[in-house]
Amino acid sequence: MLPSTVIIFITQEDIFSCDLAMYTFTEQCEEVAGLHLDDGTKKIFLNMASKNGRPELISLLQYMKNTTLDNPDILVRDKRIRKFRSDSERGKTIGRMGGC
Repeated sequence: MLPSTVIIFITQEDIFSCDLAMYTFTEQCEEVAGLHLDDGTKKIFLNMASKNGRPELISLLQYMKNTTLDNPDILVRDKRIRKFRSDSERGKTIGRMGGC
């Protein structure tokens, strides 16, 4: 059995036009309705344009969209967002690399 895999896409626009902050998709057979692969694979699309979702998620997406804690769209000033801000100010952003 394969390990569960989650792929996350973060979009600046609502590519599905349903005004949700998060869309979750799982693997399903296109030829047989209701036949799911059940391999633990999920694709999650996070939409920065919507404010319809959990307040913590909306706050994170709005922070990512406009990286200031003064952003009025941040509904929850979660300690993880404050820590992320503190780390990024010190240059510890995940994935940051020198060069190109």
